Amino acid sequence: MINLVRSPAISFRYAASMLFIRPWITALLLTAVLLSAVLFPAGPVASYDRKFVEDLGGYYARSAECGTYIIYYADSGERLTAEIEKMVCRSAGEIAAGIGLEDVSPVAIVIAPDTPSFRLLHSGRLPEWGEAFGDSQKMIIGIDASRVLLSGRPLETVVRHELSHVLLAQRTAGAHCPTWFVEGIAMRQAREWTLRDQWHLALTVWREDMPRLEDLRGRFPKSAGKAAMAYRISYAAVNELLAGEKRNLITFTAFLRDTGDFEKAFTLTFGETVGEFSGRFEATMRSRYRKTALFLNISPYGLALSVLFLLAYFIKKSRSRRRIEQWEREDAEPPVLH
Repeated sequence: MINLVRSPAISFRYAASMLFIRPWITALLLTAVLLSAVLFPAGPVASYDRKFVEDLGGYYARSAECGTYIIYYADSGERLTAEIEKMVCRSAGEIAAGIGLEDVSPVAIVIAPDTPSFRLLHSGRLPEWGEAFGDSQKMIIGIDASRVLLSGRPLETVVRHELSHVLLAQRTAGAHCPTWFVEGIAMRQAREWTLRDQWHLALTVWREDMPRLEDLRGRFPKSAGKAAMAYRISYAAVNELLAGEKRNLITFTAFLRDTGDFEKAFTLTFGETVGEFSGRFEATMRSRYRKTALFLNISPYGLALSVLFLLAYFIKKSRSRRRIEQWEREDAEPPVLH
């Protein structure tokens, strides 16, 4: 039996000619597309769980000036609420645009006055060190006011991080993503990478203690130290993935919204599977950080440490040389007779 295979170009021209020559085919296809959009939408309209928030009780509601954000706060929380509102309105548009989200559905931001009230928000799902969260199903951002103000992270960084979570879920119609991707995107959009993070990432790779991305698909460890390492790896992975191609993120989230399949959208956008990227990322990290010139590869933090180390070395060497010269002069002088 002879198999006739059309080239892609021939197939495309053939399909196009069929559409133009036979108008009923075009009408049928358009009808099918419209029906599928109505019967099988890309995902539910994301809006916050109003009943859940109102059932908590004891909160005042305030609509942000920038529209779709409702801030709930307790007594004596007006000042903090005003600050958070400014941060949301200053950041939300940029974060949404970065992932391709145009129409933002309502989001609730609940500022819990203390840790017990904060636990009621997340129902004990967060570790003890948790200070904020973004619930991508209920479209609720929870903030522990008693902890976030004492945190080492700037408040605006926390707000941007959690905004990224809920807005990414809206953009992708709630499609499932591995945790490393979600947290890496949030850290990137929150701009919370520091020289200290760079240093610890380098040490993690140097000590061969770096977890694989396959191990970071679900919940992160409850231990604060191990969780911090997981966050750093996630940021580094997303940074490597999107290096030089910011538009790829918008393309990817569009594919993810339409297909609902992370693996498929990933391959369509980046031209490699998640597994292939994971292997490439691991090799890149080892090549970058496991060289003998470790300090010089961690710019600028490591470079500064290297300069300080060399400076201290030469100062010490200079002092030793002067001391030796002084001893030699003393030995050369004739003894004093009494």
